[in-house]
Amino acid sequence: MLESIMKWAVGLTAVGCVLAMSATAGAEYSASRTVGDSLFPGGCTRVVVADSGRWLMLRRCKADGSGVTSHAGQVFLAHSIDNGETWTDDGKISNDTYDAINAEFIKYPNGDIEIFYTRYDDRTSTHHVPNMVSRSTDNGSTWSDFQAAVSPLNTPISVMWQEINVGNTTYLARYGIPTFSKTTDNGITWTDVSSITTSVEGSYHEPGLAYLGNGEFLAVLREGSKQHTLQKRSMDWGQTWTVDGYIKSDGSVNPDKNAGTNVVLHQCRMWTEDIDGNNLGYIYMQANLYPGHYPRNMYAYFSADNGASWGYRSLLESSAHDSALVLKSRYSAKYYPGRMLHEGDITCDDIDIVAPPLIPGDANLDGIVDDEDASILAANWQQTGMSWKHGDFTGDGVVNDEDMSILAAHWQETSEETAVPEPGTLVLLAGALLSLLVWRRR
Repeated sequence: MLESIMKWAVGLTAVGCVLAMSATAGAEYSASRTVGDSLFPGGCTRVVVADSGRWLMLRRCKADGSGVTSHAGQVFLAHSIDNGETWTDDGKISNDTYDAINAEFIKYPNGDIEIFYTRYDDRTSTHHVPNMVSRSTDNGSTWSDFQAAVSPLNTPISVMWQEINVGNTTYLARYGIPTFSKTTDNGITWTDVSSITTSVEGSYHEPGLAYLGNGEFLAVLREGSKQHTLQKRSMDWGQTWTVDGYIKSDGSVNPDKNAGTNVVLHQCRMWTEDIDGNNLGYIYMQANLYPGHYPRNMYAYFSADNGASWGYRSLLESSAHDSALVLKSRYSAKYYPGRMLHEGDITCDDIDIVAPPLIPGDANLDGIVDDEDASILAANWQQTGMSWKHGDFTGDGVVNDEDMSILAAHWQETSEETAVPEPGTLVLLAGALLSLLVWRRR
């Protein structure tokens, strides 16, 4: 440990330059949408990016390919080979005697991709088992025949809502009863880890899921009768969940359900990384905002404090029906709004995101690299499963010498300028980090 820190300090004393940054201090978070070309009819869009770079899109249409007016329909597939700019319609891929709804992709650590859907009779408003699944082992070029999903994913109204891969494990938030599940063998078998909500808390749906590193997960769920939005958190890999509170109209998260004005976030999903696995430095949440009927307002919400608050939001459109999003980078995304028949076709839209620049070494995202960030790095030294907020600035999941060097190289940097510390400051910083590491090991 001591040798690592001393080598790091000696190496950095040779650095002596000041780099200008073009960012503006105090920038806020926002998103704006540019409408693109029309693609094809369909609702409830989903997009996944295969390891080969091939983009895949699911949507629900009537059996003849026309737009939907209700929950009736089958699953249709399309693909893109130019990063989602143009699409080829591959046609209908389900041929169920019932309606195929709630279609979702799950992409596994080995690159395999599965399509799930639930079976529903729109005429009688009844669900039917089993849920169905098809797998591709070649980046979506070919697909197996649909077959019954494995237990416990084959229960009635069990919708695969949002998955996250951490190492070789896939974690999945699903509902009717919001459940946290995992697989360690790329979906061959699944285990239910916990119920995200309890019967005492009430009925909840559509659990948006975010992984914050070091076994910490965030879940955001709307109440079944559309009265409020619950936020819960797990610090132990989803074994147990505690209530953060209820999301309010001012972006606060308040444990008092009856305080302030509740918002109802429908069809919520969250992201902390772009498609290349780069940390965004914030949580991006996409959700339809109630009250209202279809079409609903689609918002982009931002949290820069790991879900402690949602202080920034931007209206993307006012005619949304469960839409797909791909975060291309910290500053841009592709957006494919699902449409009911009377709303027109899916379009290929661009989302421009305004966010303060990430300062390398700023673990707590307070706009300056200082002793608080050094303390965070030291507290997580050599730990795995880490993220930006734990001091992993390279994105390799480990807090080590490389992250320490990044922090030192940007010491005292703010969003206005970059200042590399003087040699004497580096020595003091190395000593402070060594003290913190020694204290942590006691």
